[in-house]
Amino acid sequence: MQLVTDIKNFTSSLTSADNVQSLVQKLHKVIDKPGRKNVTSTFTEVDLWQKSQEKFVDMIEAEYSMYRDLTVPFICALQQVGLGHTMI
Repeated sequence: MQLVTDIKNFTSSLTSADNVQSLVQKLHKVIDKPGRKNVTSTFTEVDLWQKSQEKFVDMIEAEYSMYRDLTVPFICALQQVGLGHTMI
C-alpha cells in the first residue's frame, strides 16, 4: 500500500528520531546561549520543518481521504511533535 510507503519515507527522513532530537537540541542551545546568528538559523530550520510537515499532512489528507481511520491518528501525532517544537 502506497500510504504505508509514504509514511515510512517521511518518518525515516524529516521526522526521524535523530532529526527531531537534533532540532530539539538546537532549540535548547538557542535558549541557553542566544546569539543572533544561532537564533535566526534555528528558527529558520524549525519553520522549514513545520512547512514540510504541513505540506506532507496536506498531501496525506488529499491523497488518502478514504483512509481517515489510518491517517488521522498519524497526523495528530505529527502535529503534536510540531507543537512541541513551538513550545520550547
